[in-house]
Amino acid sequence: MSLASYAVGVIELAVIAAALGWGAYRVRARLLPGWSGAPARLAELVVALVLLVWSMEALGTVGWLEEVPLVGLCVAVGLGLGLAASPRPMPSDAQAPPALPPGRGGVAVAALVTVALFAEWSGRAYPTLLYGMYGFDSLWYHMPFAARFAQEGSLTALHFTSPALLTWFYPANSELFHTAGILLTERDILSPFLNLGWLAATLLAAWCLGRPWGTAPWTVVAVGVVLASGVYADQPGEARNDIVATFFLLAAAALLANAARSRAQPYLSSAAAPVALAGLAAGLAVGTKLNLAAPALALTVGVIVAAPAGRRVAASGAWVGALLAGGGFWFARNLAHVGNPLPWASSLGPVALPGPEDYLSGTREPHALIGYATDTGVWSEWLFPALDERFGALWPLVLALAVVGAVGCLARGRSAVERVLGWTAVASAAVYPFTPLSASGPDGMPVGFASNLRYLAPVLALAVALVPILATRWGPRWRALGLGGLVVAGAVAALGSDEVVGVVSARAALAGGAAAAAAGALAWAARAGRLPRRAIGPALALIVGIGVGLGYHAQRTYLEGRYETRAGGNPEDSAFMWARGVEDARIATVIARQHPLYGTDLSNRVEFIGVRGPDGSFEPVTSCEQWLQALDDGDYGYVVTGFREPTEGVGTRPDEPPEAGWTRAAPEAEEIVRDEDVSVFAIDGDLDPASCERGRE
Repeated sequence: MSLASYAVGVIELAVIAAALGWGAYRVRARLLPGWSGAPARLAELVVALVLLVWSMEALGTVGWLEEVPLVGLCVAVGLGLGLAASPRPMPSDAQAPPALPPGRGGVAVAALVTVALFAEWSGRAYPTLLYGMYGFDSLWYHMPFAARFAQEGSLTALHFTSPALLTWFYPANSELFHTAGILLTERDILSPFLNLGWLAATLLAAWCLGRPWGTAPWTVVAVGVVLASGVYADQPGEARNDIVATFFLLAAAALLANAARSRAQPYLSSAAAPVALAGLAAGLAVGTKLNLAAPALALTVGVIVAAPAGRRVAASGAWVGALLAGGGFWFARNLAHVGNPLPWASSLGPVALPGPEDYLSGTREPHALIGYATDTGVWSEWLFPALDERFGALWPLVLALAVVGAVGCLARGRSAVERVLGWTAVASAAVYPFTPLSASGPDGMPVGFASNLRYLAPVLALAVALVPILATRWGPRWRALGLGGLVVAGAVAALGSDEVVGVVSARAALAGGAAAAAAGALAWAARAGRLPRRAIGPALALIVGIGVGLGYHAQRTYLEGRYETRAGGNPEDSAFMWARGVEDARIATVIARQHPLYGTDLSNRVEFIGVRGPDGSFEPVTSCEQWLQALDDGDYGYVVTGFREPTEGVGTRPDEPPEAGWTRAAPEAEEIVRDEDVSVFAIDGDLDPASCERGRE
């Protein structure tokens, strides 16, 4: 990017952030006038994020999701709400619960954990800055969704990136944030850094969750145990959204916790505003990732049961309405396309629902974890090693802490919010072993168990975060033992997770940790009065200026090295390198990792070639004639062939996919790149399906 283009993008981003931030601040001050400090900032962050999501959904519904309309609408929404949300007298139930002193020792430990987390995540994200994103899900659908939204300016169409798992029906809240970055910069330069921002937001939510009990530092430590482990090792530098879903779940829990006027309140807050904000956060979680449906449903049950009897209808209505507003868009889109908001469900009791009959066909063989409950061989050969890999050698301690926090708060919680959060963690964890992909893989070989533990990770983070809250009623020795266990488990999990994704750059880790330490020191100095008020503005301006300058250097480094080398370690890298210099082309493919094919400026139209069937189904092409006809109908200039997954059918598959031979048979196709089983063809002219017969001769 040129300096001028970069500056325009920075200005537009700052304008959107300032407008929505001011509007969110005024809305929070209107709805929750008694809130201050960290809970107020968390509420404002949730409001600002949902305003951005709603703005993009509104524009995307009418096909106007473009750069200028996005900036204009965000400014209008932010300023309009800010002007409309006039201050009001503070009612008696608007005051957030007082925070108990957290203790200097706990704050110091939390600060060290925060610095260590940013160092670890920065060190893991560094290869993305040099070479580009290579995470399978990032390139399979997260980033292609974001790029397609930016290309079409619409969110209503379905985007088919492969025939697996009905990904075209997935909720896509997290992808909207990547789309916003693409629209403002015309590149994906913000995407590798977004998950570092979500890490900071998640730690803020963790702090707010423990604040009413005076355990804010220790809930940060507890959540850090999970964030430092291998289940999140593939999040830094990638577009994977498990960390995004974790933030929204913890934000919902924290907002409910801070809505109570007493740490022993026997029912949830009767005030609609904090309940609605928590519901929005839960809705944003479901609209980010499907596996958050179980925690959201459990929270819904908890809110309804624990609401005051005289206010149950109002509280339930506020929660459910906010839940649907935060995450309902994508399910409404599915309903409009196939008449079923959840196409993965083929029936509702005796009532049949429209949708593809077998959404797991062609994917890793489904197996529920419960099916291996008594299989000691599978546990010793597959499940125990996977747990060790993802949580370190002390994985039994991590799981034990989660059980103690969840069950303890459910059974012995003094307040309604403790019991609701304990119930949410217990109910969500109980559902997980019955899900069809929890132990996916061939029978007796659950190769997908380790990776799919990330679906449980947000609930695990919530459960472990409840341990410090529960520990407030323990004796000093037991409390010290429990909190010490958190620190030890987190350290072992962080070191053990290097087996999954290593900390590649010590220099990047040092820079990330130093930046987190500097930001924390500045925040502490300003809050403690050690920094004069007149110096806060210049200090922030200096930090922003340094950040903008470093950002310019970072984006140049990223764009220069993005998919320029064989960093991915498989033949697809040759196709990725070829696509760097291709612009405004129509590219057909059968590989799932397709984001690099969009090109450096993301102007290429990339489509997976398949056959659309009834009720939203999508299947691979099965014949040469059908394949060539599809290429001709799509007016594609290039074709990229390869196996859908680099490991697909290894040992049993042919030397190359059939689509390569079918394309090679057409005289109008010229093979311009070939690397083992991956080929790139240039198409010149109309393809004749009769070429298939000549190719068979």
